[in-house]
Amino acid sequence: MNDGVPLGVMVKAPSGGYTVMGLAYVDAYNASTHMFSLRGPVRLPDESQVYARSSREWKAFEKLLFDAYEGACAITDVDLPEFLECSLIDERRGEESLVVNNGLLLRVDISRLYEHELLAIRPGSLVVETSNRLSGTGYARLNGCSLRLPRKSEFMPDGQLLEWRYSRFISRN
Repeated sequence: MNDGVPLGVMVKAPSGGYTVMGLAYVDAYNASTHMFSLRGPVRLPDESQVYARSSREWKAFEKLLFDAYEGACAITDVDLPEFLECSLIDERRGEESLVVNNGLLLRVDISRLYEHELLAIRPGSLVVETSNRLSGTGYARLNGCSLRLPRKSEFMPDGQLLEWRYSRFISRN
């Protein structure tokens, strides 16, 4: 669940054996019922088309995200395009990942911290939280900063995705 790796889903067949249902992601585990919540099916792309399709889709996503955040980092306000990149909140979503609500425009170094879960966005308050591993570094000053949001409400980061990402950050720090 924490690594975002899809798993095979099989159901025991009445006649014996198993029926393969496909791949799904684990979204949550309920300790009281001992059951998992799954999201899927996961469709694996034809490898020969991955790069071309992803590159074209990524460029469109990038333009939308730059426009939504008015060309400035959502945390530091740096507005030099050469130093900004699009970061996915939930990279496990396959083709569904490339929507503005699943992205943040971040300065490249901040994006790396976010990617490696050394920095997160606290859901609800939308305040930056840094890992203890950043104590004593210049990045520690980002702790407590408010996330700068897109002007249009339809481009706001998805709250459920931020929850998921934040819970991963908490479990690893």
